[in-house]
Amino acid sequence: MRAYHLAGPVLAAFLLASPAAAQTLDPGLTRAAQCAGIIKGASSVGFALGAEESAVETDFYIANTYLFGASKKALGSDPDEDEFLVYDQIHSSMIDQVIGIYNAGQWGLQSLSDVIICYTEASTFFIDELPNHGVNEDKIRKLAADQVANVKILFGLN
Repeated sequence: MRAYHLAGPVLAAFLLASPAAAQTLDPGLTRAAQCAGIIKGASSVGFALGAEESAVETDFYIANTYLFGASKKALGSDPDEDEFLVYDQIHSSMIDQVIGIYNAGQWGLQSLSDVIICYTEASTFFIDELPNHGVNEDKIRKLAADQVANVKILFGLN
């Protein structure tokens, strides 16, 4: 199931082909975008299977904090919308792909292993890097709550 890890760089390369996206991608931020999407995708599947909403919201908060913290680390400040667009699209693509893998009945030990690796990377970032690249916690909590509300709609759980 490692194939979905490659989609982020492939999508990013496609997006960078446009003249408006002439920057190069930061590998750490690209990986954070992939992992944030993988965490959210797995948590969304868990929610559809009966996980508590508070646990899913916590996962989304962790993923968002990781992504925004990595953005501040890579870009030196809060990213503007244009700077962040390609990473947000990588992140969104990962969510869709994880849900698609589960829906196709292809979820297995390798998929679970990939999710655990991403949780570990996010946790390591929290411990080692986040204190140096703080983020607006209230803004991220609100974003996580909004994203969970969207997951509820997606799965018809509202």
